Formats: sequence, structure tokens, C-alpha cells
Amino acid sequence: MKRKFGLLGVIAALLQVGGVVTIAVSIGLVVAALIGTTVNIGFALAQALSIVVAGLTLIAFGGVIAMVREIEFNTRRNAYYTMLIVRGQRARQAKRAAQQSRRQRPATPPPTA
Repeated sequence: MKRKFGLLGVIAALLQVGGVVTIAVSIGLVVAALIGTTVNIGFALAQALSIVVAGLTLIAFGGVIAMVREIEFNTRRNAYYTMLIVRGQRARQAKRAAQQSRRQRPATPPPTA
């Protein structure tokens, strides 16, 4: 079954990658603050913490988009298989009804000439 909404998958992946990059930048900021002496360490740590929260938020949004896309795919797939099951049951019922009607028909007498 073909997936729909391919662009949503790309957006979700980009958000998650952006979140990871943001967290990596935050770690770099903390390392730079610890190495350098001209930057206020408390301010740098507060900035890093806020950047980590922003990165985690991006990762979460990407995950939510991916989850909603998967839910939609599963719903469509289940509807498709349910339709196949119902069609199969209807076909079996029609076949069974045809067989029963053949059994119930009276035998036709042979034609007389």
C-alpha cells in the first residue's frame, strides 16, 4: 500500500534533525563557556538550557507529525483489509446461496419427443 503525505515525513525528519543540531549547538556553547573566561558562565548555561528545551521541542513536534502520519496510514490500511474481508464474505455467501438454490430445484423431466 502506497504511503500518502510524503512531504509530512520529510518535514518531520527535518524537525527532528534540526532538534538534534540545536542540542549539539547548545553543548558546543557550554563547552565554549567553560573554556573561555570572558563569557558569564551562568548566562551561557541559561542560554544552553533554553536551547536544549527548544531542541527537544523540535524533536517532539517532528515525532508528533510522524506519529499522526503513521496513524493515518494504519487507518487506511485497516479499512482496505476490512473491505477485502467483507467482499470475500459476500462472495462466499453468494456462492453458498447459489449452491443451495441448485439443490432445491426440482429435477426437470427429460424431454419427450
